[in-house]
Amino acid sequence: MTKLVNLLTPYEVVGELGAKQFDRDYLRTALASASRQTAVTFWLAVLAQMGVFVLAVFFAVANSSDPKVLGAVLAGGGGGVGACAFAMVRLWREKVATDLTFALVSSLDDGAATTVLNVVLEALRKQQSVRPSAPRVRRA
Repeated sequence: MTKLVNLLTPYEVVGELGAKQFDRDYLRTALASASRQTAVTFWLAVLAQMGVFVLAVFFAVANSSDPKVLGAVLAGGGGGVGACAFAMVRLWREKVATDLTFALVSSLDDGAATTVLNVVLEALRKQQSVRPSAPRVRRA
């Protein structure tokens, strides 16, 4: 989401958008470009995940007689697939947020768009500052 935050911050003044003249066309162009870049990166991550999976299967079949090597290959392949899946989810969230922001900027007038973009920017910053903590276990 940092790409979206970086696109919206030039319009900010003391927590409110409006430091610059609101340039709808520039913002729409920047949001569309960011969305395309995120989509390309997402599909590259999909291809990387498929590549890791195919390589893991290939090495697993090639070393099927050695259980230690097979275990290492499957563990490494699973970790690679998990890491790619995590990256894909983050990229997809960023793409959806950028696309929704693009739709809002395109459909609202300048006053309503700046108001909504203030809310979007604040929500994105809160989301970045919140770190997931370990689950708490209640004891009886």
